[in-house]
Parts: sequence; structure tokens; C-alpha cells
Amino acid sequence: MKLTLFLFLILFVFSSFARCDLSYSAFRTLDGTQSLKELKKVKMGSYNVLNLEYSPGKYVKNSKTGEKEFIPKGITKDPKATQEIADIMLSENLDIIVLQEVEGKQAIDLFNKNFLADQYEVFIMPGNDTRGIDIAFLVKKDLPFKIKMTSNREATWISHHSKKVEKIFSRDLPTLHFWRKSASGSDPPDFAVMGNHLKSQRDRASDPKSVIMRTAQVDEIVQNIKNYDETFPDMPVFLAGDFNANIHEGVEFKSLFKDGLMKDSFDLSTTKLTAEERITHTFHPRGAETKNSQLDAVLANKSGSSLISKAEVYRYKNTDGSIKSLPKTYDERELNPSDHFPVIVEIDLSKLGAI
Repeated sequence: MKLTLFLFLILFVFSSFARCDLSYSAFRTLDGTQSLKELKKVKMGSYNVLNLEYSPGKYVKNSKTGEKEFIPKGITKDPKATQEIADIMLSENLDIIVLQEVEGKQAIDLFNKNFLADQYEVFIMPGNDTRGIDIAFLVKKDLPFKIKMTSNREATWISHHSKKVEKIFSRDLPTLHFWRKSASGSDPPDFAVMGNHLKSQRDRASDPKSVIMRTAQVDEIVQNIKNYDETFPDMPVFLAGDFNANIHEGVEFKSLFKDGLMKDSFDLSTTKLTAEERITHTFHPRGAETKNSQLDAVLANKSGSSLISKAEVYRYKNTDGSIKSLPKTYDERELNPSDHFPVIVEIDLSKLGAI
């Protein structure tokens, strides 16, 4: 009986582990010149950087031959905007950054080298986006961790429209798992950070504003989080990224917050934020009023919620250092390095117990 129970538990943990796909990549150990006792708190940012690019062209699939062909193209991202994005990361001293709309590994590698003095370890995997925009992670090399990265790009659903099995994530749900440098491969992760960029609000066939697809994507994320909670009950899990709809108004997000599964870091911060201070994106339709929304967030499960000490939205600045007002027009928004504002969260690692 005991042997049967033991085998059942092993199979349960293995199957749960497989769903999380923690064996997807090898450990990557950071330089780790900082000690955990000295570190105590880390700052994590989530930022849609609006087509961060460097390649002078793209590989595009030829519809006739099925082969990919290199199409020359000038770089459209203003170098001044790229520099401003880097300056924000450096001035805010961000330790972990989840980036959306990165145009491949070359772009993020060169950005790290040319604008960030190569201070970060880069984690990126190609996702499903047809434009080639991916989710990337930057982690300070001096942090005392070793990390595994996993992908969920192959996760599928039965499309409500085609009734066929299709990939569910428009981009991916890549996840970084952090272990102390002294941990063994059999130890559970100390915490995990999921990178998120849901389907845009462009209409799909029989799916106005793609609400149905985003709902399916959120439900898949929820299943991943629940699996973590069952397999590693005390492990903090953070979900960071661009949700592409107002996270506290969209019907597609109900399952994320049901029964307290996840909480918004803005609601956990010791400094309370006003409705205006929560705005992370402005939309300026022609002939209509500007729409301000919270499209971006860092969410935390129960274990992660206790670690968040502060959360805020970074506001862009004028040349004299004063804070810019929220854009009232499309032209005003175009003066910013991105149409999104970064979300910055302070995480207190001293509350991790064993660490």
C-alpha cells in the first residue's frame, strides 16, 4: 500500500512537472556577485517596448514557395526612443524585466550590449506571432540565481471558429524559474515569472475584439497557475505583461481573479494608487475621446502577494526631468518611446523563508 501511494505521488509530481515543462531548458547560472542576504529586495518591470528592433530586414514566408525569404527593411524604431527605454531601465535600476514586442533574439542581444552595457542575461524564445514580436526577459547578471526558461507556445485549443486544433497563444507564455545557486535540480523553484502578451483587440472571424480568444488564453494561463499551486504550494508565481484589454473590466479576466487566484500588484502596494496612476496605455481613435486603460500588470498568486512591497506605473519625463501629462492626442503619444507605460514592482525576497 505504501509503495503504491509512493508511486502515485511520484507520477503525480512528474505529470504536473511535465505540464509546467520545467525540463525544457538547461540551467543557466548567473554571475551572482550579490548575496541573497545583501539583496533582500529586487525590482521587476513589465514593459511593452513597441517593436524593439535592430534587424535591417525580416525573413518572410513566400506564400508560393513556402520558403522564408529575407526582405530588406529600414529600421523604423527611433534610436532616441530606444535610448529612452534603456535610460528608464537603468535609472530605475530594474533587476528583472519582462519585455513585450521584441523583434527576435538579435534585437534584444544588441539592445543589451549597446544600450545596457551588457549588464543583463537575456532569455528569449521564438513565439507564435506572425509579425515576429516576442516576449523577452532581462535578468541582472549579478543576481545569485540559476534559471530555467520554459515555453508554452505549443499549447493548443479547439478554435470556436474553425473547429480545428490550433495554437492557443498569439505569442507565447514563456516562464522563468528561479533557484538559489546552491539549490539542486531536485529542489522546487524559489519563484517563477511568467511573461504574457495576449491577443490584441483586432476583430477575428466571429469574435469581435478577439474576446473569445483572449478568454481562452486566460483560461490556459489559469490552468498553468493552478498546476503550479498544486505542485509547489508555497512557490510565488508572478504573471507580468500586456493583457491587451482593461484587466479589471474585461470579462475575459474573471477566472484570473476568481477565489483570489491572482492579485494585482497595484492592490498590494503599500502606496495606494489612484485610478489615473493605474493607467498604462492611452488610445486615441479618430473622432472619438481618448480612452485610458490599465492594459499592463504584474499579478501575483497567494505566495507571491506577500512579497510585493511597492508597485507603480512609470511616467515619461520632459527634458527638464518634470513628469509629462498623459497624452491627450495621438500626436502627443507619438512623442513617447512606447504607447505603453512600464509597470514597476518591488519584491521583498527576505520574506521567502528558506532564502
